[in-house]
Amino acid sequence: MELILLYLYAYLAGSIPSSYLVGRIAKNIDIREYGSGNVGGTNVLRHVGKWWASASILFEIFIKGVSPIWAGFYVFGINDTSLHWVPLTLLAIAGHNWSIFLKFSGGRGIAVATGVLFGIAPVQLVICLITYLTGWFATKNSGVWVLISLVSLPIWTLLLGEILDSVNAVWPLQSVDSTTITWCCIGIVSITILKRLLSNLERPAKDLQLRTLILNRLFLDRDTKDHQNWVNRQPPN
Repeated sequence: MELILLYLYAYLAGSIPSSYLVGRIAKNIDIREYGSGNVGGTNVLRHVGKWWASASILFEIFIKGVSPIWAGFYVFGINDTSLHWVPLTLLAIAGHNWSIFLKFSGGRGIAVATGVLFGIAPVQLVICLITYLTGWFATKNSGVWVLISLVSLPIWTLLLGEILDSVNAVWPLQSVDSTTITWCCIGIVSITILKRLLSNLERPAKDLQLRTLILNRLFLDRDTKDHQNWVNRQPPN
């Protein structure tokens, strides 16, 4: 029963539509009708403002991502080798991506995944951020490098498991063992890919072949190759 309550908390915390609420409070807009349609901090940054976006992203990281993990450690006492971490991490991200409060629409879950990794695997989070930032500075292609950095996580964990475990052990907060982290990371990659492929169902780009649409969504995280046109979309008057 306690585990069910923890899972329910993870999903409901993830479901809190912080970016949607920010759009309504700050500008009285539905953020889903603007830009990428993503209910997340990046879309808020472009269409609401940087301070509102900062607040939204911090909420996603610490309330949606970190708090279920710390609840698992410090309230419910889940041990660091338990596979219970896998559904817990995925439910927190799934709540954000498919919020019960927004008729199961939502964001991409990257900030929430950042919070989850901060809680269970800080070293892997650092590796992920370094991989992403290096690729982004070189190519300015965020969508591809988010995917690459996430896909690399289970690979790094498998290759350097014992080393990463020993480094994570220095972390002043609790962390999870490398085997469990590997499964969590595989789950995070899977749910990210699924969200990308199923995204924008309400506002899909027109006149695209299915193959092109799938590849654009998978690698670019948008329907079209025209980045500026995509992120600056406005609702019809």
